[in-house]
Amino acid sequence: VEHLVIGIYVGENNRLTYVNPCFARMLGYEPAELIGMGGEDFIVPEDLPLLAGVRHDMATRSTATPFTLRARPCSSPHAIDPFNSPVLQW
Repeated sequence: VEHLVIGIYVGENNRLTYVNPCFARMLGYEPAELIGMGGEDFIVPEDLPLLAGVRHDMATRSTATPFTLRARPCSSPHAIDPFNSPVLQW
């Protein structure tokens, strides 16, 4: 998982508990910086209502519905181009 070229994360109670280096790199963070963050910390504001709906669906269904959210990269020097938001799909 540490060497995959796709972003992987694990969360609990709407907070990240693990992210692989690729997921962190997509957002311009170091992995440790993302631990404890919630989606509202890096999802574009326009997609937050969708995030709330996804969380509700995940809490009330036995299977997750696929979804797409746009992320806001951080402003660190190793962040990707902030004008091209990464798209997170589940």
